[in-house]
Amino acid sequence: MSKQDTHWVANPDITRWNIKYDRGQSGVLDPKGEPEFIQLADQLDHQGMALDVAAGRGRNALYLAKLGYRVIACDGAETALKDCSKAAQERGLNLSCMVCDLDTYRFSNGLFDLLVVVRYLNRNLLPILPDWIRPNGWLFYKTFNTRFLKTNPRFNPDYTVKPGELDEIFSRLSIQASDIQTTELVCDERMSFVLARKLSENN
Repeated sequence: MSKQDTHWVANPDITRWNIKYDRGQSGVLDPKGEPEFIQLADQLDHQGMALDVAAGRGRNALYLAKLGYRVIACDGAETALKDCSKAAQERGLNLSCMVCDLDTYRFSNGLFDLLVVVRYLNRNLLPILPDWIRPNGWLFYKTFNTRFLKTNPRFNPDYTVKPGELDEIFSRLSIQASDIQTTELVCDERMSFVLARKLSENN
């Protein structure tokens, strides 16, 4: 497991998540993709390099590796990634874990065939995520929308998007499916998602 940034500065949010994962019960960690992604997975090539952004304990990262991707699972919480790394080794999956502060760390442009971001909203990252994807590569993004606040009023609204907002944010990509475009998918109305493709270097 690698840790990026030589001058590592403690991030209060990362410290909080490390404590949370450390206190939580590890249990059995199985590959488990998001329902929408599973329903749309046939559109993808299942090969190349994939990045799971803010991977947590890595259920989605493990699922991607099981599909055939070479996966990097990145997160600031080293405690969570230890579980992911152990599960990948036990299953012989092509997956590496990287500890990094996503408030400051940036990946090279055109590095990944697939980017997956689930339940993580960092608005400073949103404009540059497409840059990390190779031409013809894919982005799957899923997070809470404002409907989530109706059942969870104490949740910070800054970490929600408006229904359909992801389509606008990633409009430079070719939107293949989303919560407002693809009504036949089984999905939670409190979550928004988008599956988009980068068609050229200019996207």
